[in-house]
Amino acid sequence: MQIHLLQLNQQLAEVIGIYYAQSYFGSTAKANVEQMINKMLETYKQRLQDNSWLSESTKNEALKKLDHITLKIGYPDKISDVYNDIQVSANKSLYENISAANKTWVQYSFNELYKPVDRTLWGPDAPANLINAFYDPTKNDITFPAAILQKPFYSSDNTLSENLGGIGAVIAHEITHAFDPNGSKFDEFGNIRNWWSEQDYKKFTELSQAEIELFDGIICGGLKTNGKLTVGENVADLGGLTVAVETAKKENGNLQEVFQTWAKIWRGKMMPQFRKSIIAYDSHVPSELRSNVPAQCIDDFYQTFNIQPTAGMWLDPEKRVHIW
Repeated sequence: MQIHLLQLNQQLAEVIGIYYAQSYFGSTAKANVEQMINKMLETYKQRLQDNSWLSESTKNEALKKLDHITLKIGYPDKISDVYNDIQVSANKSLYENISAANKTWVQYSFNELYKPVDRTLWGPDAPANLINAFYDPTKNDITFPAAILQKPFYSSDNTLSENLGGIGAVIAHEITHAFDPNGSKFDEFGNIRNWWSEQDYKKFTELSQAEIELFDGIICGGLKTNGKLTVGENVADLGGLTVAVETAKKENGNLQEVFQTWAKIWRGKMMPQFRKSIIAYDSHVPSELRSNVPAQCIDDFYQTFNIQPTAGMWLDPEKRVHIW
């Protein structure tokens, strides 16, 4: 039965995702999250406009890329036409049904080859019932399936500040991937193109190196973290939390709730063996570092909780990294 369900979810991913989202998420929650995302985008836009180390030409390119990000929130408004052609028969075996569906998918892919790209389609890799969030640099889009839009990340019962510290910071994290060391190589249409001035990119490389050095060698669970391996995610975490805090300030929010919810979404337990695999191979640092280190770089964190130089969470101002 489990194999059958996995195959069903693979072959009919978007259809199942739509059913899940409409049953457990709904249009009201979707509109609420979209409204919050627009607030985050406005904050991000303002931060780019006020950026002190970008030249005007690079700044304009960054703003153009930000304006072109496609938002895929909760569930798609339409799904691929391929599902009109997939036929499942009770008179056929599981293998025969899977084989027929695979043939339909292949033919659909060939039919789409020379058609204009529809950037609003989600595709089967990110159905609404998937707990995850994505930025795709080749499409310049962010995807937040309905399944991740639940506690502890999001709840309609939360205050705006709590939601900003949860899903809001994650949303801005994905937006920041458009401007991390990898995503920054792609333009607003997802093409590999250098839109940076030479001087600006040199400065960005210096700031990214500071982020590498900030994390490199931190002892976590008896092991040293690799700042170079994780730099893209660390830049995104820092940008995400920074923009969430700035948005909360604009909305007269509660910064304690922002930081506390940010910490809550990274709570977890893991076996030592799993921690070793994360530090050795994963592009993300362990959860406690995702929670703590970005907060240590934000000045409002110290003011919000009255953190003094003698506290364990104190990081000297000259070591705090600020990029986006």
